[in-house]
Order: sequence, then C-alpha cells, then structure tokens
Amino acid sequence: MKFKNIPITKSSEVKNTAWIYLTLDNIIIINWNNTLKEITKTHLQKVINRVSEFSENEKLPVFTMTFDFISINHEAKNFIASEEGGKYTLVNAVLIDNLAKKLIFNFYLKLNKPKIPTRGFTNIDDGLIWLKSFTNEKTKLPLQK
Repeated sequence: MKFKNIPITKSSEVKNTAWIYLTLDNIIIINWNNTLKEITKTHLQKVINRVSEFSENEKLPVFTMTFDFISINHEAKNFIASEEGGKYTLVNAVLIDNLAKKLIFNFYLKLNKPKIPTRGFTNIDDGLIWLKSFTNEKTKLPLQK
C-alpha cells in the first residue's frame, strides 16, 4: 500500500499477515493483509518481531490499519493487551473507518484496558498527528518517560 504524503523509510511484508512500514517520523504503520479473516497470537508475534527489527528494540508510536470483516481471537486479544504484546509500542492509533469498527473497538478498550495509550481515528492524518505528539521533533526519536 502506498501512503500519500507519508514519507516511508522502510517497508517489509510479514508473509500472509501484514505489511509493516517505518515513517520518516519513526512511526510504525501496520497494514493487515485483507485476506486475513482472523488475527491470532501467532500473527501478532510475527508482526511484533518485525516491528522490533524496525524499531531496533525501542518503543515507537504505532498506527494500525484494519479492514472490514477482520476479527481477532481471544488469545490474541489477551496477548496484545499484555506487557509482552506491547513491548515495542509507545502509543497505538487504530484506523476506525466505520460505525461497526467503532463499536467493536470501544468494546475492546473497555473489556481489555490496554496498558498502552490507545485511540481510534476516522482517518490516517489525525492518527499520525496524535502519534507525532509522542515523539521528540528535534531527534525524531520517541520521548523518554
């Protein structure tokens, strides 16, 4: 997937799972494969391994792209809400581009209470603006807390 007006410095496919991108602003973009019907813990572990390579094992802001009719199983939901599941994620923005996704996303947030700040956005630009607020503009590296 090409992102209009978003400078990408690295990209890599996690076979049959997702494309991972690193922006010039050190934001990770995860774009799930649209043939994937259900995300499992194994899918998440593969994606997190690739994210660790891009981030050099540091926490970075992450933007997650979703699509219609994708689901996530119970084990994967618990994993992604855990410390291990978020070890390379500083903050997480999720594309929520329809009402059904918004309802499911809000339910997920209430039920799982992720340890990482997580918000949904109706468009990519707003999500990236929010994520950039968590990075240091001089160095383009994440703010240390």
